[in-house]
Amino acid sequence: MFRNFFLSGGLLVLFSTIVMATEDEKKIETMVVTAYRTPAPVNQLGSTVTVITSEQLEKRQSAAVSDLLRDVPGLMVNRSGGLGAQTQLRIRGAEANQVMVFIDGMEANDPATDSAFDFAHLLSSDIERIEIIRGPQSALWGSDALAGVINIITKRVKGTSKISGFTEGGSFGTLRGGVKLEVHQKITIINLAAHI
Repeated sequence: MFRNFFLSGGLLVLFSTIVMATEDEKKIETMVVTAYRTPAPVNQLGSTVTVITSEQLEKRQSAAVSDLLRDVPGLMVNRSGGLGAQTQLRIRGAEANQVMVFIDGMEANDPATDSAFDFAHLLSSDIERIEIIRGPQSALWGSDALAGVINIITKRVKGTSKISGFTEGGSFGTLRGGVKLEVHQKITIINLAAHI
């Protein structure tokens, strides 16, 4: 009886090890470019990093990026009214002008507003991924990155040219809609979107 018990226990351990090995092989390592200016795995970074993927954006169904960033630890969003009003983001209690914001690799901070980025009109419909690095990044990105860096990567035009649109309706007579035109010709890529 003990022999059968040990034999079945050994087979169970062997089977669970094989299952765990195949699950580990399926994991895809998350790479972040913003932290070192070159691709690096998240688990090898010396900074606190949060990556919001397109799947997470779809699940949240939030119109504004600022609403998505409210749930990130260490971030605080200040909005001076409803959607479209001035919106500032602070990391770990620092001022909004100490957060460097990139959109597709281009610096988006506005020197006219004390180098702070206004998140008021940044919508989530065309965003592929958001990388948030909390902590000082001034050595890599300059003095505007004293509190951290937010890198917003938009969706790329794939395949042929197309036009798409959407409309939404809600309670209290609220409406929202948009039209998107994507043109993809050899080396020219145009992506235009308008939201109401």
